[in-house]
Amino acid sequence: MRLLIILMILLPLADAAQAQTIYRCKNSEGKTVFQQVPCSESEISGTDTAHVLWRQMRNLVSEGEGILNALGADVESIRRCQTSMRDYQAKLDALRSDVARVARKHPNLKKAHSALQGCASCRTSAVANCTLANDYLDRAMAKLTEY
Repeated sequence: MRLLIILMILLPLADAAQAQTIYRCKNSEGKTVFQQVPCSESEISGTDTAHVLWRQMRNLVSEGEGILNALGADVESIRRCQTSMRDYQAKLDALRSDVARVARKHPNLKKAHSALQGCASCRTSAVANCTLANDYLDRAMAKLTEY
């Protein structure tokens, strides 16, 4: 009976003491602010490798989607896509060692990088990989902005 009373007293206190996630963002003046909701893309601050990779991969998602949007059924369109994708793949390959360095702490960056490999192909199905990369980057952003 005593244990039950003690638990009834302590459980609400434990819930109240449970930590909330706080996000570290930047405001329009570039100053660091702390908030209880995730940062928007324009509010992300940080210059460490993971933050830089996040920005670079977000740009690669947009670039990949742009290349794929220009893909048509004609031969010339496919050639342009293949040329663009070679350049795209080179940018993606340049990130590989940095992604490997941060992968343990930021697994969603690694998953996004892998999905971008599939985004870098001249097939209509590649769009799904670009979307998947975006999803992983959204998850990575939440982790990167936690305080």
